[in-house]
Amino acid sequence: MLSEFVLNDECPAELDDVRRSIPPEGLEHGKSIFRGEYAFTPFEVDDLKFVIVTRGSPGIRERGFIGSLLAAAKIHIGSFLESRPSRPE
Repeated sequence: MLSEFVLNDECPAELDDVRRSIPPEGLEHGKSIFRGEYAFTPFEVDDLKFVIVTRGSPGIRERGFIGSLLAAAKIHIGSFLESRPSRPE
C-alpha cells in the first residue's frame, strides 16, 4: 500500500492499522477484514487496489457507490502513478 486518503479525520483507523490487519494470504477483492468496529474492504479497479475503511461491513448499495467512485478516481490516480518512476521489485 502506497498511501492513504482520509475522508473523515475523526476515524481512528490509520494506514498502519490496515497493514497490520492484512492476513498472510493477502486481501481478497470485496472480502472485509475487521479490526474492532471497523471493516477494511479491498476493492480492485483494473490494476489498482484500494482498501476502504468503514464502520461495519459496507452493504450492497454502499459497495455499488464505492465501486463507482473508485472507477472515477482511478482515472485521476492512474495518470499520477504513470508519471512516477517505477519502484524496484
